[in-house]
Amino acid sequence: MMRFRYLIVSVFIMSTAVSTMAGASSTPAGFVARSNGEVSVIRNGKKSTVQVMGLLYTSDEVDIPAGASVRINLLPGTGYEIRGAARFRITDKPEFVKGKASGRFAIDQKECAAAIEVIVETGDDGGLRSPVKKGERSGVYRMRGRTKGKIILLNTTVLPSRPVFVWNREKTSVRYEVTVKDGDAVLWSGVSERNYLQYPDDAPSLRGKENLIVVMRAIDAGRKVTGSGTNEFELYDQNTDGTFARRESEIRSFSDELTKNLLSARLYESYGLLPLANESYEKAIVAGGEAEILRAKIKTLNDEMDGDR
Repeated sequence: MMRFRYLIVSVFIMSTAVSTMAGASSTPAGFVARSNGEVSVIRNGKKSTVQVMGLLYTSDEVDIPAGASVRINLLPGTGYEIRGAARFRITDKPEFVKGKASGRFAIDQKECAAAIEVIVETGDDGGLRSPVKKGERSGVYRMRGRTKGKIILLNTTVLPSRPVFVWNREKTSVRYEVTVKDGDAVLWSGVSERNYLQYPDDAPSLRGKENLIVVMRAIDAGRKVTGSGTNEFELYDQNTDGTFARRESEIRSFSDELTKNLLSARLYESYGLLPLANESYEKAIVAGGEAEILRAKIKTLNDEMDGDR
């Protein structure tokens, strides 16, 4: 089985990719913060569905059919609650082609700008991240290091500030014994009842280590080893780690719970932190997110963590 690692794509490249789909302006003007019903955007003469966290651009027209509703957050700091039937055109001075706003309010400009940046960096696909096949995380990949055995590490590049290991499930196991090594030297060992583990804060630091290995052994109820794996991994560089920590901190300060949790999920998913992404999607459901869509996302990530058996 081929192994891959995540590479972070520069904001410039991501912005360029997004701009090919934009309207008159390649700079996002805002995003869809909430949606109920099938809401569409007309861009460059083409109409397509837009979901929560979908970016909006100057000259876009947002079409809200009867029975649907949407909340749109626009820079520099205005939010609109709109109920259908309505059509809303985004310009320097946004206007209604049809219908009117049921509510207009001020939003935090810094939060709105940060949310747009996170959506751009994690890949705008019209809203919630599309389902992916196992092993096909968003971004750029290349073949990666050595792995041996049945238990395979899914995220072979790890954040120094948030070292989380995720591996494929072994269906008969009740726990996993995990050992983290630098070459032959054992740094830490412990047990997890799930197929992921966050490296403890009080364990020896992984920073500066160049021969990092994690060994997992699946144990069943009869204490029999049902599978094992030895996997090389490496660390994101200091700049990438710093970007992640800054973005995570920004998102945590957001006042809107739904936006906060959906953006957290996107951030965690883009770095391969699939269990944390799922936790955020669960919180987004509680915060009023579209349960059917979000549960489908959670199932997709759970299926990916199942891996090959």
